[in-house]
Amino acid sequence: MRVRSARISTLAAFCVVALVGLSPSSAARADSVIEGVDVESTGVNWATVKKNAAFAYVKATDGRDGVNAAFAQLNDAASKAGLFHGAYHVAAPDLSNGMDQANHFFDHGGGPTAADNRTMPGAVVLRDGAKTDKCYGLDATAMVSWLAMFDNTYINRSKGPHPVIATTAEWWKTCTGGSHDFGANPLWLLHSADSTEQLPAGWQAYALLQYEVSGSKQGKDKFNGSKDTLANFVLPQQE
Repeated sequence: MRVRSARISTLAAFCVVALVGLSPSSAARADSVIEGVDVESTGVNWATVKKNAAFAYVKATDGRDGVNAAFAQLNDAASKAGLFHGAYHVAAPDLSNGMDQANHFFDHGGGPTAADNRTMPGAVVLRDGAKTDKCYGLDATAMVSWLAMFDNTYINRSKGPHPVIATTAEWWKTCTGGSHDFGANPLWLLHSADSTEQLPAGWQAYALLQYEVSGSKQGKDKFNGSKDTLANFVLPQQE
């Protein structure tokens, strides 16, 4: 039996309390919406981004040992622009277990990386693998176990909130069997050609919504909450 932390992030609690009762079949939204971006490579005009966005998620790592060489530069630029900033890891559950990938992520940008108290919790991106095997060769039970290991490892390392889970409703249904085990994790609902508005099982609202993508390098996102909620949605500084 896996052990889940009883500690729930500020944003997860917000979603449960403020949006409870809304239909789980649609992407429930809060009254205020805050714009953000997700980026992978350099060439970002941060002055322009700052005019329209309050936060940025930056790709830090992928798979077992992949590291984004542009991460430090992008994360520092987002911090200097006064944005809230977070890192994301592109999961490859076929390459190594969840503990190893969570540790790799945390060691290469997944934890607080700037002493500005604006580092958002790390996110793990789960979406289609190879076209012939979108679930990376894992059945639903094994995928849930992989993610539980990633989740628990990240909680222990961050000394705080659960990692954000970034996925689509279709992938979640196919690859986890529609698991309800991760409702305490903030949901980042990724853009989907099929249905951007459909929520995966286990969540009543998204925390973040990627509503537009430009190739694979940059996306536009919305934070489902107020400015005060965003300000509280940060990792504790490491001693």
